[in-house]
Amino acid sequence: MIIPERGLRQGDPISPFLFVLCTEGLSHLLHKAQQDGSLEGIGFSTQGPIIHHLLFADDSMFLCKAERDQCLKLQSILTSYGAVTGQTINLLKSSISFRKKVEMLSYIKDSMKGKLSNWYSRSLSQGGKEIMLKSVALSMPVFAMSCFKLPQATFKNLSSALADYWWSACEHSGKIHWQSWEYLCLPKSLGGMGFRDIGLFNQALLAKQAWRVLHFPECLLARLFKSRYFPKGEFLNSGLENKPSFGWRSVSFGKDLLLEGLEKRVGNGASTKVWCELWIENGRRAPLMKNPSVNIDLLVKELIDEDSRRWDKAILADLFYPEDVTSILANQPV
Repeated sequence: MIIPERGLRQGDPISPFLFVLCTEGLSHLLHKAQQDGSLEGIGFSTQGPIIHHLLFADDSMFLCKAERDQCLKLQSILTSYGAVTGQTINLLKSSISFRKKVEMLSYIKDSMKGKLSNWYSRSLSQGGKEIMLKSVALSMPVFAMSCFKLPQATFKNLSSALADYWWSACEHSGKIHWQSWEYLCLPKSLGGMGFRDIGLFNQALLAKQAWRVLHFPECLLARLFKSRYFPKGEFLNSGLENKPSFGWRSVSFGKDLLLEGLEKRVGNGASTKVWCELWIENGRRAPLMKNPSVNIDLLVKELIDEDSRRWDKAILADLFYPEDVTSILANQPV
């Protein structure tokens, strides 16, 4: 039996473990409410996951239908959890979101303008402004840009605020911009200042999310997207589908950049169609059809000898022209 004699200070190594133990009870209450039908999370199919809560380092997100009964059930669970653990909900730090994406991301513009407003009073040189913009201002929206494609209105507002700070000595002075912000985003070797282009940086960060979905298909995010947007297909071949969410549009935006740099190599060939995909000559083209009648759904795995795990030369000679056979044999299956 453990009898505590004093509390834990912030930063104590055991604090995260106690937090996890307590939140396991909250997760259990939510799962139980889902099983008895009194609380419904977000799910797109019976095969996909159903999400009714997400726990972060020091934040929690709860999801349910916008119905009175479900809201009351969620409130009851949180009240019971707080009564047992003492971790009550701070209503001043909590919010219910029904906002549009532009309104949801407006805090980025407001926080950046607030930061720039404080810098105007410092009377920094152009060198000092360059350092502050590159190291502080352009890093502020990184978290949001890693999750969502910023709307064009947000892009323009941020670029305008950054350009105003670069060219003006004091706030609201309206000084002439001698070069466009796009020009300043060019590398210094090309005459620019090397500032990050917010749109391109946003797409690069979202491409990392697309890479995660591609390489970790069993993670929660990938399984949720698959159940809605490509239940029977592959992530790289998926489209926006009907009424896509803001999150899926954002990941698809990053996937477009990912596809520009991906090079497809044959592994076991189970997911590569011979005539419909670019898989020879390092993924630059599909093979030419030698015979007028072919199986359009033929998979690359059917061209591989199961015993040697090498190309079956007899099948290759029957289906492809000699030039394509040479290209295929140059790269053996992985």
